[in-house]
Amino acid sequence: MPEQPPEKNGFISMIFHDMKNPITAVIGSIDIVREGRLGAVNPEQAEFLQSAIESCQEVITMIDNLLDIKRFDSGRTQSSITSVNPCALLDTAVRHFSAAAERENVSLALTTQAKGCTTAVDSSILARVFENLIGNALKFVPEEGSITISCDSVERNKLSKTEIKAATDTPGGFPDAASFVRISFCDNGDETSPDDLARIFERYVEPDNASIRSRGGAGLSLAFCKKALESFGGCIWVENNEGGGSRFNILLPCHTNKTARNNSNGEKQS
Repeated sequence: MPEQPPEKNGFISMIFHDMKNPITAVIGSIDIVREGRLGAVNPEQAEFLQSAIESCQEVITMIDNLLDIKRFDSGRTQSSITSVNPCALLDTAVRHFSAAAERENVSLALTTQAKGCTTAVDSSILARVFENLIGNALKFVPEEGSITISCDSVERNKLSKTEIKAATDTPGGFPDAASFVRISFCDNGDETSPDDLARIFERYVEPDNASIRSRGGAGLSLAFCKKALESFGGCIWVENNEGGGSRFNILLPCHTNKTARNNSNGEKQS
């Protein structure tokens, strides 16, 4: 795809940024009705109103993904890097999607074994990575399906050969660290085709599956996840499960003094 002129990119970014304000106002108005502040609302009405809110939030997420990808491309991303426990962010993300998973009759479970491990990231960006991956998984799993998330810590010399090969083969390369936070998002949806596996982190790419395309999406969520994780010195890859479905795997360097470095904007990472 030919590169767009800088002025056109700036105009597109401005338009998308300005779209967030009215959508946010819509969310606020619907929420007022849903909470019954303008009159009684029965449970069925509240459920439909909540679905409308979540649909608006999906649009905002797509806008944020597009804007951040453009910032990553231009090197203008402003990050506030701190030492973060990813387990806490995962727990928040799972609670955020629990109602949507329940409506879809999907089991959403989290297992954490790295509660004392931290990594040097921007917490708001990493939280959005987790939300993108859960939202993406919800598109794939069938009714009564499952999404299982795990988080643990692992020393570099204890990674499996499969993990090392997958991490090394990613464009970002293998992170330089002695130990890692290892996070997996596993679903029991359809298998991903070899062609889709090779292109799944490219922008504007959605799996060649009619039932998934009908759920919407601009093919930006996974591209954003890849850009964000690589900016933190981490990596992400996907593989098919033996019993069906996909597994998205993340490695992020455990936080040490070595991981504290100046980012591209000159802000101190601690």
